[in-house]
Amino acid sequence: GTTALDGQVSYTSSGLGESWAVVRAGSGGGTLDGDVTGLTRSAWILASSDVANPWHEIVRLVLLFDTGTIPSSATIISARLRFVVNAKGNSFSGSIVVVASTPASNTTLVGTDYNQVGATALSATVTIASLIADDASYTSISLNLLGLAQITKGGITKLGIRIESDRSNVEPTWSSLGQDIVTIRASEAVATQRPILEVTYQV
Repeated sequence: GTTALDGQVSYTSSGLGESWAVVRAGSGGGTLDGDVTGLTRSAWILASSDVANPWHEIVRLVLLFDTGTIPSSATIISARLRFVVNAKGNSFSGSIVVVASTPASNTTLVGTDYNQVGATALSATVTIASLIADDASYTSISLNLLGLAQITKGGITKLGIRIESDRSNVEPTWSSLGQDIVTIRASEAVATQRPILEVTYQV
């Protein structure tokens, strides 16, 4: 789109892997932006290497929504983020959580946006095990009070999703070649699969 985007930003280790601290706090570099590439799927991932204790990759999701039609005088009552899960993996019994994001652009992702995906939880955590990965059903996550405050009336609301262990900086117990991964349909998918931000407000 021309006013909002969705896509993923990542840090991928070189060689045999790196420590949790390095992979989590790295400068990023990898991007997959559906608005540029025409991708119909985006993912967030935590992946381990095959050598004891190093980690291979962390991927974070950026989701921007045009909320320009919400009047500046409106009172936000509730909101929920809805998306269709295409596939999942759950090696580390992980969860996901909604956060804020502040990418450099509203229309294109760059590698340094990896560190512009926030660490404050804007929702309750949702276990990966509970997600229905049938490529059709919508998963809904309600925003908490901090999440409601993140909604930008008359502008672009900038959200993200992280694996909870990444957000909270709690290193999972390592296992070889493991993955916590959730793949969702992006805004380039058909209308019945696109991510949705539903906002209830009154004026």
